[in-house]
Amino acid sequence: MPRNFTTLAYAIPSMALALVSGCVEGSRSVRLNSTGSLQTVIEYKAEGPTNLAMFQYSVVESQGARHLLREQIGKIKRTLIDLAWSDAGEEHYVTWEHAMGINCECWEYVIPVNRAKRGYGYLHHPGCYNIVTVRKSKRPIPIGPMPPPDILLLPQAGAH
Repeated sequence: MPRNFTTLAYAIPSMALALVSGCVEGSRSVRLNSTGSLQTVIEYKAEGPTNLAMFQYSVVESQGARHLLREQIGKIKRTLIDLAWSDAGEEHYVTWEHAMGINCECWEYVIPVNRAKRGYGYLHHPGCYNIVTVRKSKRPIPIGPMPPPDILLLPQAGAH
């Protein structure tokens, strides 16, 4: 079961501040009406202990090969998360903020290669993870046990 979102009220403004100041890694903001050469592979509905109805997630394919995770918050913001790696039948997408050499919030999304299965979103809090490079890819490594998921990503019709 997802964790309580007691820090979500802090996490969203914190991410917005980091986006403005340019201290975000693993993702970039894109125009709401831009699709470019991205093809949607599957869409996910987010569920959690708070109202996540305005959050939409899609695995998209870039130029026929590389997968990215697109996060859209209603008609407010669209982000492409392009820092990704695969292991054990799952694709991981991660983005985090940092300021003055300190890692802030980090979101990690885990999407099964079997698109009919649900995915998960984890919020790693400051001081509870380290960023390490594994096989040329930066990854968050929790300090201590992996936290339970904060959100569920439920595949929508047409999952493959």
